[in-house]
Amino acid sequence: MGDGSHEQNEIRGNSGIVEQIKAEVLEAIMVEVRPLLQQLADLAASQKAPSDQPQLAAQGMQLQAAARLADLQNRITERINTRRNNIQKYIRKK
Repeated sequence: MGDGSHEQNEIRGNSGIVEQIKAEVLEAIMVEVRPLLQQLADLAASQKAPSDQPQLAAQGMQLQAAARLADLQNRITERINTRRNNIQKYIRKK
């Protein structure tokens, strides 16, 4: 009975490590992407042309960048979850 409890504690410990890695990876991505999103926002705000076309184009670029970031976050989260599940399966087999 002690082994089952030990395995559960080990899984919880590994899960915590995976969650920490996940948070660090997402933060590293945001550190890189946040300035780009800010540049796009600044570009959109600086468009003072009589026509809305340049501003709309800049806003479109900003939305596209945000969508790509969200997709990237989802893919990374999916990968991390898959790896966590594989680790848990491996631990259960031990």
